[in-house]
Amino acid sequence: MSFKPANVLVVTESVPIFSHLQRLFEPLSFSPHQAADLPQALLCLRRGDHDVVLLDHADPGRGLAVCRTLRDLYPQLPLFLLAEQDHPANRLAALDAGADEFVVQPVVAERAFCARVRSAIRRYRLTIPGSGERLMVGDLLLDFARHRVQQSGCEIPLTPTEFRALRALMEQAGRPITHAKLLAMVWGPEFTQHREYLRVLIRGLRKKLEKDPGHPVYLLTHSHFGYLIRGDR
Repeated sequence: MSFKPANVLVVTESVPIFSHLQRLFEPLSFSPHQAADLPQALLCLRRGDHDVVLLDHADPGRGLAVCRTLRDLYPQLPLFLLAEQDHPANRLAALDAGADEFVVQPVVAERAFCARVRSAIRRYRLTIPGSGERLMVGDLLLDFARHRVQQSGCEIPLTPTEFRALRALMEQAGRPITHAKLLAMVWGPEFTQHREYLRVLIRGLRKKLEKDPGHPVYLLTHSHFGYLIRGDR
């Protein structure tokens, strides 16, 4: 399958980081653009058609704040957070701020990293023609082609990761999905042991879908097994 050239926005002040990513993307159909800070990033996003954002996490406090702002304004755009240190707490904080991926710099597994970026772009561009464009469970309507979700007629802004998880759950409404399977479906098979990622993701979905997130009635936990969406909504 051919891959349409992609525009990648790299939000960083670091020339070495941007140059490194440029080198990685040079053999691919990626056109990287640099923005030094949030105002520049927003200007680039308004002016151009970008497929993914790579955000430098050099300043943790500022990096997470920028991540939250970008996620609020562009809920569907794939967002990778680039960090210098790999720590579970940092990964969880990144996911909680709306990042889809957490990548340690410098990138060691370069081919795998590029494949993850390419995969995120493909999912972002995903359209499914024909009669299977929509899925309805109770008051939830999931539109594959437009990558949108409505609840009782009101649009619910979801991140790409949240959209993938909700789609998986809705496609098997009424049946629980194991933690490992859901992790693999949302992030990939290498993440099947990272249940803490799933807890952050489900907590975020419940905040958006449940009237009382602390006492969910739709997005349920199947004790010691996984999660499910009630099929009788």
